[in-house]
Amino acid sequence: KAEMLDPYGKMKQFAVTKYYHVDTDTNWVKGLRLNIEKELIYSWTNEAVCFNSLTDRRAVYKYRGISSTENNVTDLLLSDHYKYFVTAHHDGQIFLWKYTNQKRLIHAFAGHRRAVTSLCDQEDYSVFLSAALDCTIRVWSFDKFCELYRFHVDAGVSNIFFLTRRYFAAFYTTEAKVGKLHNFLDNYALPKSNIHALVKMHETYSDKTSVNPFRVLASCEDSSSTIIDSQKRVRSVIYPPPSAEYIKEIHFSTVIDRILLVLKTGTVYIYNFEKEVAILERVCYAHDLRDAEGKPINQKRTTLLLVNQLPPAYDAEIVTSIQDLKQHEERTFDTTSGNINIEASDETCRFVMHGLMKGTIVFTPVDDFNLVTTRFSIHRESIVSMCELLSRKAYVTCCTER
Repeated sequence: KAEMLDPYGKMKQFAVTKYYHVDTDTNWVKGLRLNIEKELIYSWTNEAVCFNSLTDRRAVYKYRGISSTENNVTDLLLSDHYKYFVTAHHDGQIFLWKYTNQKRLIHAFAGHRRAVTSLCDQEDYSVFLSAALDCTIRVWSFDKFCELYRFHVDAGVSNIFFLTRRYFAAFYTTEAKVGKLHNFLDNYALPKSNIHALVKMHETYSDKTSVNPFRVLASCEDSSSTIIDSQKRVRSVIYPPPSAEYIKEIHFSTVIDRILLVLKTGTVYIYNFEKEVAILERVCYAHDLRDAEGKPINQKRTTLLLVNQLPPAYDAEIVTSIQDLKQHEERTFDTTSGNINIEASDETCRFVMHGLMKGTIVFTPVDDFNLVTTRFSIHRESIVSMCELLSRKAYVTCCTER
């Protein structure tokens, strides 16, 4: 007999339609799992782990010595692709076993500090999840035998388990919480060398909010730069690559379909990657930037940002008095909504925002770094970071003077 309380407070009755006798030891079964696709039922006691067939009820495999009274199994997961099964234990350890007629330990995953209460497989069969009472959910790799990522939940968990591959339930003293794993990882077979810089490459501007990019660009310490697509195939390598120690930032423009490498010297290398080898197409030096009168700005480029919104045409040198500055702010700032009136373009990053050494910020088209359309000189020190606030149609800039 089984009863479940539904969300409306009514009891639902369940009638038993099939009955199976699980071939285990004399001890009470401590836990079980049902696999409808493989027609298997997994069960474990303090002495053995059993895999039983649902068709003929026979024991497929039985393993002794995996669980014990001192460190009993808390959950079990079968990987049909790798022919492995995973056992989670009360002491926080996770063991990987070969799914054959002989018991064979493949690997021990260490990391959880308290009891592991739940395991879960994923669409990507190369990884699995574990949830434990140390208030963490961890992503593990079947291929690399290591932890890939870690999620943290609120402290004080008394029990936690997976409801689906993305949803989990966490129980506390006075409440229960249902959570969802966001920004789940997609694993890319990146080069063996340590990664110096990394960027996600999206096909459209609106795709920037998506979790999985269609390509990833990685620049490594061995001076190699590689483009890898979502099928984890190497699509292109950059040639000639600048030394990794000189690379400060990497960007990808969907408008010109080019890769932009920003060096510490302020120079920008632009690469065309349509073929197997991305060829250096153009070099943009910092002294190429010129103001509205054609005079060189003479400031080293310190950072770069691809944007899809362009502020009104404005050169800081035009403002010669406080009155001029107030009039400009009235034209460019909406006091009722608190939003800057930036002229919006379509959903493509058609412009580049350049942060310069002496605090100047200039905007240029992405296909013409020499054409400065907008210039601001508000900061007095080097620009170190810039970002775009899409919801408020505004930009945030930080410099070394804080």
